[in-house]
Amino acid sequence: MGWAECADSTMSPKALRCGLAIVSQGKSVKQADANIVFEFGLGLQRKNKYRLSFPIFLLVSDYFRIFTGFEVQVEGGTVRKADLQKRLLEQDLPLRMTTTAAEAIIDLEGIDSFDFPSFASALLLFNRWYL
Repeated sequence: MGWAECADSTMSPKALRCGLAIVSQGKSVKQADANIVFEFGLGLQRKNKYRLSFPIFLLVSDYFRIFTGFEVQVEGGTVRKADLQKRLLEQDLPLRMTTTAAEAIIDLEGIDSFDFPSFASALLLFNRWYL
């Protein structure tokens, strides 16, 4: 729905902000947060380095929803391992985050918290690795 309402054939940073607001069910989304998510999405694409494709929008918007579900802002916000561990114990993980992926992220040595790009990268890696 966020794509249909906000994008043309591809998605700009401004359109991404619109799409993220829809995906996050009306929560306020700062343009700075959308820009961080946009830059992460561009890094996942091979060809288009100026606007996001539909599949990348689906992926990054889902990771945005998961990250902000921990009640943190994307810009300057971090998800702590302790918060992830608590959600795991309470069986309150987001739908697209497997238990095995959460455990693998918690087991990473030397990292206590994750900013959005690090968190999304870990989800991408561990959700694919442990499916």
